Amino acid sequence: MELKEKGLLETPPRDPKEKIANRLFFIRVGGVSVVMAVTAFIIFWHFGQLAFASPNVDMLLTQAQTAALMTVVGVHIGYIFTARSTFGSAFTFSPFSNKWILGGVAITIIIDLMIVYLPALNNVFRT
Repeated sequence: MELKEKGLLETPPRDPKEKIANRLFFIRVGGVSVVMAVTAFIIFWHFGQLAFASPNVDMLLTQAQTAALMTVVGVHIGYIFTARSTFGSAFTFSPFSNKWILGGVAITIIIDLMIVYLPALNNVFRT
């Protein structure tokens, strides 16, 4: 699915006893998770702070929740493009080289838009 990285066969092989989900993996995933959570909180706070001083509390809180959801999805989409290489930059890959990732991102965006714009899903997800 993913094209091999340049110079991949020139690096020494991974130790078979080493776990795939190693310390570096958890640091990266943890870092992205913290950035995602803080960004979503800031977006929620920005859009939701007016809710408590307004008679339209429900509508403004719903808008804040929707903005936070879109932020989380956006960060995940960004992360999938940066996580394609262990050590290389995301700019070393063409964003169009992996059709499976593009399909997954397209499906994610479609589902996200359905959650926001379809009335039946608005009630379920409170968007």
